[in-house]
Amino acid sequence: MSQATRAGHKTLNDYLERAVHEGLLWLIIAIAAFLLLALFSYSPQDPGWSYVDPQAEVTNLGGQLGAWFADAALWLFGVFAYAIPLMLVWSAWTILRANAEGLESRLLWLILRWIGFLLVMIALTTLASLYVPHWGQELANGSGGALGLFGIQELNALFGKGGALLPLIGLLLIGFPLLTRRSPLIIVDGVGGLVLFIVSLLHQAAERTIGTRQEETEPDDAEDDQPAPPPP
Repeated sequence: MSQATRAGHKTLNDYLERAVHEGLLWLIIAIAAFLLLALFSYSPQDPGWSYVDPQAEVTNLGGQLGAWFADAALWLFGVFAYAIPLMLVWSAWTILRANAEGLESRLLWLILRWIGFLLVMIALTTLASLYVPHWGQELANGSGGALGLFGIQELNALFGKGGALLPLIGLLLIGFPLLTRRSPLIIVDGVGGLVLFIVSLLHQAAERTIGTRQEETEPDDAEDDQPAPPPP
């Protein structure tokens, strides 16, 4: 028997497909939460990617698997390893949400977003290793991880220390639109809007302060303007 229904009515297959999509989404969210838990409970003494001690006791809340992942991710990406679970959830939402785009289109944009994510990670990890290496003093390769150190080495060899910043800005300008499907100018607009908002608040505060001072001085001036009482 055909499962076709009247327009506006969902078939059993529609409900099953939605249930599978939502189930996959929640599964990926659970995996991302596990990865975040492993990263937050990271200990350099746990056996993992860069440290092996069969006698060591695993203290990571994610167990041996969590300790291994946290060590490998922080070793490679530094403090930016925390962006991996967030990117995983965003990818799941992008590919599984119901919208007008076809599956092939969403898969294409997912690939492009991961390419943009990788470009942004290369730029940010290298910038962190260049300018804020102290952020990750407890990590094996500092705040930018091995990727940041590799980026510094290659950029210094190609462009020198003075010219390394320009290629990194270029990577951000290329990777940001691929990652977010937004123009980098949105950051400029956001910063400009924030500056105007702060200036407006300061202006309003200054006006209130001036108005309060005027109200406090007006009674004194009125009393000074009153004629002196006649002598007795």
